[in-house]
Amino acid sequence: MDNKEIKVTFETITPLYTGDAWQESEEIRPSSLVGGLRFWFEIYNKICKNEKIELNINSVPDEKLDYKKFKDEICELTKNNNFENFEQLQDKALKNLNISMPSRVFGCTGWKSRIKIKNINYDQETLNKNNVNNKFPLNTRFWILKSLFDNKGEITIHKNITFVILSSEFWFCDYLKNFLDFYSDKIMLLGGKKSFGFGFVKVSYETSLNCNSSSNECNEFSKYYSYEDISLNLRDNKNVNQNDKENVILGYNFRYFLRKEKVNKVDNRTKFFGLQGKASSTYISNFLLNKDKGLKLIIIKNPFDFDNESSQEEISEVASKFKGWLEELSQIEDNK
Repeated sequence: MDNKEIKVTFETITPLYTGDAWQESEEIRPSSLVGGLRFWFEIYNKICKNEKIELNINSVPDEKLDYKKFKDEICELTKNNNFENFEQLQDKALKNLNISMPSRVFGCTGWKSRIKIKNINYDQETLNKNNVNNKFPLNTRFWILKSLFDNKGEITIHKNITFVILSSEFWFCDYLKNFLDFYSDKIMLLGGKKSFGFGFVKVSYETSLNCNSSSNECNEFSKYYSYEDISLNLRDNKNVNQNDKENVILGYNFRYFLRKEKVNKVDNRTKFFGLQGKASSTYISNFLLNKDKGLKLIIIKNPFDFDNESSQEEISEVASKFKGWLEELSQIEDNK
């Protein structure tokens, strides 16, 4: 059960904000990375593996292992079955006791996580409130200063993140590899302040382990996840003030614009932004216009919200509508 090292890289399409209990973002903690990985692992298993996950009254996955039953199950399995290694035996016993795959890998009450994180490296930047463009397309200065900066002068954000996962060959090859491979061509959202466009990352990894390949096809995922890459050509638009073409354009401004100017009915707000009181189903990245014209739009339907499943056609409709509205911003005609 020797642990192996898997080097993981989060390519930060937009920087991460990882607030702590004091609303500070001074460092990236192992718990933040583990929590983010587990969230996307749960989504992957719920949708693609049809994994049933028990939720508590707060709609948070909640499982507990009875260790006595676990030991009894181990004893029973050793009588009638042959296992390649002890970890495979443990995994089978946990599965027989209805411990879900995410809890078997990332831990639950009575069962320790099968992965550890070490050697976290990243770059830090300071984002000053005076360098944030909060005017385009609508002025959101009050809410940005209040919600993003907490009325402070600056916040710390993180880029270029690498870290090492310690895990055994069994847990990596049987579970983690498929998970990381599945998301290799997708965007994941991590950390806090996601409604402002932070935390858009792409994951990759390096390992010396040789695992058997397996299929990662999952047609059901498109019912919950849609990704669009939009370009807004504001540089040459005469109707947009030059000052509004520079510095950081926050996804929050676009969300505010869409809610105020485009999505004006209650049923549409639910359709386009999700149920009130739950995590948003639509996220829009921030970007630097002086470096990149790309705007990332992600639509995520919460897979733990059993009352609000959407068809692939509905997801596509919402994505198409958002894309069209956002592209309108780059097509303002000069009336002169």
